[in-house]
Amino acid sequence: MSNFEKDWQRKPTPGISENIQGLIKKAPPLKPQVENTIRVLNRPISKLDNTSNQLSQKEQKIFNKIVQAKQNGNIHAAKVFANELVQIRKTRSMIGNMKLSVERTQLRLSTINTIGDVIVSIKPAVSTMKAVVPVMNKIMPQASLELESMGNMLGDVVPGSISENYNFMDYGMSSQETESILQEAAAVAETQIGNKFPSIPNDSINTRTSIGSFKD
Repeated sequence: MSNFEKDWQRKPTPGISENIQGLIKKAPPLKPQVENTIRVLNRPISKLDNTSNQLSQKEQKIFNKIVQAKQNGNIHAAKVFANELVQIRKTRSMIGNMKLSVERTQLRLSTINTIGDVIVSIKPAVSTMKAVVPVMNKIMPQASLELESMGNMLGDVVPGSISENYNFMDYGMSSQETESILQEAAAVAETQIGNKFPSIPNDSINTRTSIGSFKD
């Protein structure tokens, strides 16, 4: 059994020192630590999400005040509210980035947790196939070649150590599909923002200007 497998699903067993003095403690297995961290990260994600929603509601109210001030011709009030809206949007953007960072960390840990289970479950099959190949080579050479090929393939998929053979943190690679998804998401986001914060109709401004000129 590899060091990773031992660390991943280790069952704590008392040693001589623990039984006598209880002073030496073995490190807990990795899997429960990873799963616990994933659960713990749900709390800050939830808090950041609630804060973002509250700021979003406040943002909508301030924007409505700006629209009302513009309609009433109160330019000073509109500027004051606009400055406040800028600060709110900056804060909400910062909160969104923080939430994204925490969610990304949680996603990576989930990936590690999933692949860790796969490594532990498939590794015995790889060892068995490699042990059978020499015997099969004497009886059915062709079958042994196929088994050896499959064993090598699984051996490439299942690393002996996560830190040495698999880079879970490599998210920098881009692809055409990724760019397409990002463009689609940007289009949807732009549409939602347009629906959420509609611009002031030019007809209303022109009509109000015309009425003011007529009165003068």
